[in-house]
Amino acid sequence: KKDSKSQGRPGDSVLEDLQPGNLHLDLIQAKDLIKADMIGKSDPYAVVCFDDDKIKTKTVKNNQNPEWNFDLDIPINADGPRKIKIDVFDKDKIGKDKPLGSASLDVADIQKGNGLDKDWIPLDGVKTGKIQVSTDFTPESELAMRKASGLGDVGSGLEKQKRVRYGW
Repeated sequence: KKDSKSQGRPGDSVLEDLQPGNLHLDLIQAKDLIKADMIGKSDPYAVVCFDDDKIKTKTVKNNQNPEWNFDLDIPINADGPRKIKIDVFDKDKIGKDKPLGSASLDVADIQKGNGLDKDWIPLDGVKTGKIQVSTDFTPESELAMRKASGLGDVGSGLEKQKRVRYGW
C-alpha cells in the first residue's frame, strides 16, 4: 500500500514547510584539502550558497588545513532555503579558481534536531578533504521572545552590519 504523500516523481517526497527562524552557521575550518596547485599549497576559501545568495569566506594562503572561523546567520522561511551548499575553492592568480570539493546541509534535517556541533563533513567530488561545521537553529517564536526581553540586543551591531551587507 502506497502512502498518499509519496506521489510524484520517484524518490520525491512531499516537501513539508520549514519552520521559520534563524539558522546560525559556523564554518570553522577544513582539513586534508586536495593540493590543486602544481607548485606550493592551495589558497583555500569557501562560498556558502543558499537561495540566490553567495557569501565568501576569507582566503587562507598556502594551507591545506585552513581555519576560517566564519559565521553567518541565514534567515529561514516556510519555503526555504531547504539546502545550504558549501563550496571550497583554491584561489588562483591566473585563470579560474579550482574547486576543492563541496558539501550540502539539509535545513529540514537540522530543524528536526540533527544540528551539527563541530562535526566533520567529507567534501564531495574530491579524494580527500573535509570541513568542520556547527549549526544552531532558533525558531521565529524564540527570536521574538528574545527581542521582547531585550536579549536580542546581544551582538546586534554585527547583525545590523550583516543585514545591511547581505540585504537581510
